[in-house]
Amino acid sequence: KLAIMLLINKMDRLILELKLPPQDAFFKIRQVIEEANTVIAAASGGDYPRLTPDDGSVVFASSHLGWSFS
Repeated sequence: KLAIMLLINKMDRLILELKLPPQDAFFKIRQVIEEANTVIAAASGGDYPRLTPDDGSVVFASSHLGWSFS
């Protein structure tokens, strides 16, 4: 069984183009992670652990600016 990781790209657009306040950006990112967890749970029958930034299974990136972190 392979480990699943989630890469959230285009973080630069969230900050620079949408200009969301930090709290709104947090809720948007949390919503994306929850949607991914819902899809994975439905497809795997709950066989995989939930993705969370706390355990390093979620990576945030900007390919345009050339950075990423987990």
